[in-house]
Amino acid sequence: MAELVDALSSGGSAFGRGGSTPLMRTNPDIRKNRQGFLFLSMFFVYALKSLNRNYIYIGMTSELEVRIKRHNEGKNRTTKPYSPFVLIYTKEFETRIEARKHEKYMKSGSGREFLKGI
Repeated sequence: MAELVDALSSGGSAFGRGGSTPLMRTNPDIRKNRQGFLFLSMFFVYALKSLNRNYIYIGMTSELEVRIKRHNEGKNRTTKPYSPFVLIYTKEFETRIEARKHEKYMKSGSGREFLKGI
């Protein structure tokens, strides 16, 4: 995000040719919305508990509500047999790298023990 502010405040342009921006190529966390405005994506690590079976799913997404809806509608092959779900844990991160590291931790033995205690 600092790169965007620097580019715009120095008189430069954040927009390159072909609709892509140099910032978007160097930082995958910066995206365009439907109106074409740049925004910084936030990433979520989340855990879902099956209401019917003893199963906890841990995942990562930038669109939490959409992702949970897809799980509950059975549109995810991995979780379809375990739906419906309830959200038991979520944590927000500024970068995908940070979120991925936390997701890996939550999938470890220590992380799963933490979730079982919730």
